[in-house]
Amino acid sequence: MSSNSALATGAGNDISYGRGCLGSNCMYESPNLSNVWLGEAQARKLIGGELGDVYRRVLSTSCAPICWFPKQGPPDFENMRSGTVTFVRTPVKLMGITAAHVVTEFVLAEELAPQTVMLMNAVLPKLNVIDISERLDLATFEIDDAILNAVGKGISPLTNWPPQAPTEGRGILMAGYPALVRLTKGVVQNVGIIEWGLFTVLGTAGRVSDEQISWMIDRERNVKHPTIPDPPPNAELGGISGGPVISLLERRGVHYWGLSGIISQASAQLERIVAKRADLIAADGKIDRSFA
Repeated sequence: MSSNSALATGAGNDISYGRGCLGSNCMYESPNLSNVWLGEAQARKLIGGELGDVYRRVLSTSCAPICWFPKQGPPDFENMRSGTVTFVRTPVKLMGITAAHVVTEFVLAEELAPQTVMLMNAVLPKLNVIDISERLDLATFEIDDAILNAVGKGISPLTNWPPQAPTEGRGILMAGYPALVRLTKGVVQNVGIIEWGLFTVLGTAGRVSDEQISWMIDRERNVKHPTIPDPPPNAELGGISGGPVISLLERRGVHYWGLSGIISQASAQLERIVAKRADLIAADGKIDRSFA
């Protein structure tokens, strides 16, 4: 009988979109300063520089890739499925949130053969689902600090709760781990070597409905990063489902960020991302059944 398979993972090549503002003037939303009206050139410089890097660190530390593969034999990279998990620490629970279809795909694979499920470098003994809504494409599951410490990178769960829906035309951050930039390095003694690249968006919310948040690429206003390339046109971003949509918020002059949504789908043809609103999730991980 062949031995159990495993993965050793690390950081890979990132890709990103950035957007300075909507028009000739824009509101600079700083985590440390009062709102300041800036010209487009100034805003683009900030997003393309240190401020953009701060926001990308917020995204990187709040999510991780999830993947699964048969326990027996070496990892099958070609057929390995993956998604993204967003980590939150509410007043009552530490948990992972992802898209319901990510969990459903894992369950179907588990029915065919026992699976190893991993959050980057951390092996989950079991995927303990708290709640799932296939109609809303939201799922929550149990997590603990020991698992977070084993992920293989610094994780800082999002803590502002409850989630708040973004305002159309105001700043949002998004991230996920697409298979597009997943690099496989081979198998050594039944351990697969893989690198994960993070896709990030520093943009503005499009249409916000009772259930969804949408965002579309605006290449004319894209702010290029000096070292992180843009995704190619009509890129297939499968794997980002479950990633966070984070709003840039302000209350009484204090600037902060908080979870607003969970990525559900990405259309390569339309270059559009749709997320489900996270305020449908209660602090204990239960999903609002009036929608589900």
